Order: sequence, then C-alpha cells, then structure tokens
Amino acid sequence: MHINDRQLRYFVKVAEVGNMTKAAALLHVAQPALGIQIRQLEELLGTPLFERHSRGVSVTPAGQRLYERACVILQLMEEAETELRAFGENRQEMLTFGVTPSIMRLVGTEIITAVRRDLPDVYLSLIEETSHVLEGSLQRGEIDLALTYELPANTPIANTPMLVEELLLVTHPRMAPAAPAVSFADLLGMELVLAHSRDPIRILVERAAQERGLSVNVAYEVQSLQATQRVVMEGSAASILPYGTVAQELAAGKLVSRRIVEPQLHRTLYLARPCGRGAFVNENGIMRLMRSVVKQLAMDLDDLAELSEDGESG
Repeated sequence: MHINDRQLRYFVKVAEVGNMTKAAALLHVAQPALGIQIRQLEELLGTPLFERHSRGVSVTPAGQRLYERACVILQLMEEAETELRAFGENRQEMLTFGVTPSIMRLVGTEIITAVRRDLPDVYLSLIEETSHVLEGSLQRGEIDLALTYELPANTPIANTPMLVEELLLVTHPRMAPAAPAVSFADLLGMELVLAHSRDPIRILVERAAQERGLSVNVAYEVQSLQATQRVVMEGSAASILPYGTVAQELAAGKLVSRRIVEPQLHRTLYLARPCGRGAFVNENGIMRLMRSVVKQLAMDLDDLAELSEDGESG
C-alpha cells in the first residue's frame, strides 16, 4: 500500500489548521472519515504524525518533515496537471527562464521581444538573479532554463558551455591606471569591492591569487551589484566585473574599465536546465532562441568574448 494524493491533501490541511473539526469542514468531509485517513497514513508510515491535545493537534517532528515534502509534491502535481491540460487545450507553454544581471542589461529586452515574435506559443517568465541564486533555483527545479556563469564541476545541473567572457577592472575615472591594461598582480595592490565568498567572480579572483601566492585586498564586501557599483562610483574602491553590468556607466563616462593581463580573467557562460527535466514542447524553437541570444551577447561583448562550439552551432 502506498500514500495517495488524497491522504496528503487531508494531512496538509490538518497540519495547517491544527484542528480535525475545522479541517474536515474545510475539506467537506466527515470528521470520522478524515480521522480514518490520518490514522491509515500514520500506520502506513509507522510513526505518529500529530500530537493530540485539548486545543486540537500539532505536528510531530516526523509530521513536520512530511508536511514539507507533501507541500512540494502537491504543488508539483498541480503544475503537472496544469501543463498537461494546456497541451490538450493548445495553450501557451510556460518557460521560466533565469538570467544574470549582466545578461539582462545587455540582451534582456531582446529576449522578451524575440520570444513574443518567434515563439508565440511560449509564455515567458524572465527572472534576473545572480549565478549563485540561479544555480540553487535550477537544483530545486524552480526554473526551467538559465543562462548562468561558472557552475561547479560536480553540479547536478545539466549544462552546456556557450561562451567565454573576459572580466575587467572597473574604477572611478580618477582612480584609473594610465595604461589600457593592468597586470593581475598590480590589481591586487588596489582596494577592491567584491561580492560574498560564494560569488563566482570572487572565487575566480581568489583562486588566481592563491595560485600565485598573492592575497586579495577586499576593502568592502557587499551583497548586490547595485552596492558594488555605488562603492566604485564614489571612488572608494575598484572592482572586477563583467562588461555588461557596467556598460551604461562606462558609456556615460561615470566609470572606467581596464583589461586585466598576466593572467586574463575569464568566466564561462552555460545554458543550464534541471537534471531530469524533459524536453520542452517547442524544444527546437527554444534552443534556436537561446543560441541566437548568446550570439547577440557575443556581438555586444565584441573582443571580450568568444563563442564555444555549442554557442556557434545551430
């Protein structure tokens, strides 16, 4: 005998209201029938799920764990039913697509326009987050697809490298080195503002420094791109950033960039999706769109980026 969806729905409602009588009324079932379903569930799992007391019931530790899992399961069942009904009714396919702030700044508008123009049967939900946040969303299956940077080698996320991008030293104009390029060693002598220790760029910079027996002078650690830009624009510190995050400020002369040499710092852009996620209904069209977006991104980055074989194909 296995758990069924009715038992899960009943259990979740009782856990949420903390009272069998109220839960039975909300579920439109007789209280004895509800009690039988809960007892059968407890017997099936071999552990009490509720503690009974004069005011009603409260979940046990095992009940709390089941509640967390049951909410996810019921949500997935509802989403699956909605998606499958949409196939039969010829409604739009939902695509939740994540991009990083630099990609959103450079080609976000183009993505939205291209989906509406070329994929009328796809409803796009475009999400902007850092690579670290997108990685977690992909692992939890909260988004369908993402363009994100520097995934770990052992990630459980299906991914394809699309483009390699060069990072830049970004400073206030009065702090900018005179030369058009600055060595990595000289850069480390400057006060820097970087993101938290899990940020892919921070990891890349610290790894490169460690390999050369050098240390990174992190004067400010911030949690957002906006905060990083503010610190740099105030002239308090320099930063290491992708072109896309500061393209507008560079064009306006509010910030200045210098290429980094000895070594150059690069990051890889991946097209990623949750492992186990099946093909999209419009798989070929969506993949064509992704390659087109990456090619447009490479054009915008000019000599700061190089397409991989998968980014070129199609």
